[in-house]
Amino acid sequence: MVASLKARVKPTIRPISSLELENGAEITAFSQRQKLAFVVSGGESLDVIRFRNFKNPRLLNSLPLQGSANSVAITKAGLIAVATAEGQNNRGLIEFFQIRDDQSIKRKGKLRVGNLPDSIAFTPDGSKLVVANEGEPNQFYGTDDGKDPAGSISIVRIDDRKPDRSRVTDLGFSGFSTRELRNKGVRISGVKGTTPATDIEPEYVTVTPDGKTAFVTLQENNAIAEVNLRSRKIKRVFSAGLQ
Repeated sequence: MVASLKARVKPTIRPISSLELENGAEITAFSQRQKLAFVVSGGESLDVIRFRNFKNPRLLNSLPLQGSANSVAITKAGLIAVATAEGQNNRGLIEFFQIRDDQSIKRKGKLRVGNLPDSIAFTPDGSKLVVANEGEPNQFYGTDDGKDPAGSISIVRIDDRKPDRSRVTDLGFSGFSTRELRNKGVRISGVKGTTPATDIEPEYVTVTPDGKTAFVTLQENNAIAEVNLRSRKIKRVFSAGLQ
């Protein structure tokens, strides 16, 4: 496994058929300079598609991943991040790749983030990666066998040379009280005794153009978290209103 992470992946070009992706295409990231699209579909692979001719895209590679892919993002410098969940417990991973000038893809290692990373976004300068870790309950939620991992937001300060050694700050919601949030119109609706730490489930990330702030939707809670990326703190959680 260690040797494979250092391997250089050479392109194998072939046309894309209508049945190429078994699970369909869910999230894409596009390199304008290289005319390459990186596609994840919920499976354990990252598909690389060349779009030099948009009427005739070509599949270059399908790269194996360690976990099930939920999101992908890319910097202007060609660093690719893929959010994956590993195993039945959905242990969070960010797997890194780098585009080479010859369009080959080099693996750049991986690092741990929160439970079930569902959405990722780089800051415009590529210096930080923001990760929404959903922390979704298991199928036995509400029974004695139920588990509800904490939802969180990871801020990854990118090490350009060794992305797998980037610094990760995990932000949780234990500092918020149920009463405080409900009074603001935030939905806290888990089983009896639930807390914001486990009930809040970050879903989707967007970053402001100046790279100073991230907004993260908390879908099941009908709310949004505002994150200060300089101080690496959750500034506030506010309701999305009646939607």
